[in-house]
Amino acid sequence: MRPKLPAYLDRDEILVDRDQGRVEALPGERWAEPLSEALPRLLLHDLALLRGPRLVWPAPAPADAAVQRRLRVELQSWQAEPGSALLRLQARWTLEDMRQRAAPQVGMVQLEVPLASPGTAGIVQAHRLSLWRLAQRIAVEAGQAEAVKGEAL
Repeated sequence: MRPKLPAYLDRDEILVDRDQGRVEALPGERWAEPLSEALPRLLLHDLALLRGPRLVWPAPAPADAAVQRRLRVELQSWQAEPGSALLRLQARWTLEDMRQRAAPQVGMVQLEVPLASPGTAGIVQAHRLSLWRLAQRIAVEAGQAEAVKGEAL
């Protein structure tokens, strides 16, 4: 399954939070690719680096893969706040045991990433770093559960 994005983020423009929830597009600034494509690709890449390339697959998994756990990720918010020089990411993830030997493991993540520089470049870098940190949190918390092969994103 593909990670879910809030509907307001599924657009080409780079958005920032201007004040108390008022989101605004940066004039003339666009993502290099749709976030709905970049998010799963980058998160999968990062999880594969952290867990091992043969332990993490995109959904649907290869036919010969013995999938034992399924990861679902939902981003609830993900935007920069230039006034505070931070990017905030809030996500919820669920790791489901496909063998039904354990209850689903649920995690909530709230991250703040400083903007390394003002402007679009700093905002884009902070978005990328926030995905890396999300993958780290998922890998650590999922690693505390039963160690099994075959996760699908």
